[in-house]
Amino acid sequence: MAKKREIPEINAGSMADIAFLLLIFFLVTTTMDKDKGIIRNMPQKLENNVQDVIVKQRNILNVMANNDDLLLVRNEYVDVEDVYDLAREFYEMNKGGVERDGNFPMWNFFDLNTVKQRISEYENQLKESPDNKFVEKELESWKDREEIIMNVPDIRAKGGYYEISKFATISLSNQIQTSYGLYFQVQDQLQRAIDDMRNETSKELFDGKIFTEIDAKDDRAKTEDDLLLIKTVKQIVPQRIAEAKIKN
Repeated sequence: MAKKREIPEINAGSMADIAFLLLIFFLVTTTMDKDKGIIRNMPQKLENNVQDVIVKQRNILNVMANNDDLLLVRNEYVDVEDVYDLAREFYEMNKGGVERDGNFPMWNFFDLNTVKQRISEYENQLKESPDNKFVEKELESWKDREEIIMNVPDIRAKGGYYEISKFATISLSNQIQTSYGLYFQVQDQLQRAIDDMRNETSKELFDGKIFTEIDAKDDRAKTEDDLLLIKTVKQIVPQRIAEAKIKN
């Protein structure tokens, strides 16, 4: 009787090493999607004392959602679908520096000479108070304006551009029992209004380019022209949304 042939064992000692190397490879080469929430710029704490500024009511668009899921804008009941148009009206009523309605923010014109003068003033202040974060932030903002006027052809040809008041703010508040559904609907309407205004501005100043598409690019893929577009549009159409929760 023939002897049963033994099957040689497979040496699997190196399989664990191979699996480990493959795991490292995929971890290094795989791009992980980042979850994005509602992007809001939170105010930074200023170490130096800054004088209190009285903000005129015309510069505030009050949007409040109450416990009954009723929405009030400037103390008038509205439907959530109205928020888009009301936000655009708030931004655009006095656009171009023409005061059409005193209940809405004014737009201010910035020319190169004025901008250079303010830069010089803030640079001198910063020399005297190097740790003054407020002055440092203001200086950075004025330098951004100089870059915009110098490098955006349409703006340079006009000698400057208009910006909405730096105090113009959308104040969004909700009560404790406001539903998440209404809260996010309002957020969506506000964001859509701002995105549309930004896209219109970028198309006008940058040969039809769409702001939201450029802004959504990976940072490593953004060119100098892209960064200028983003800076310009955000300066002209700022997103200032202050959020607060009301207890009752």
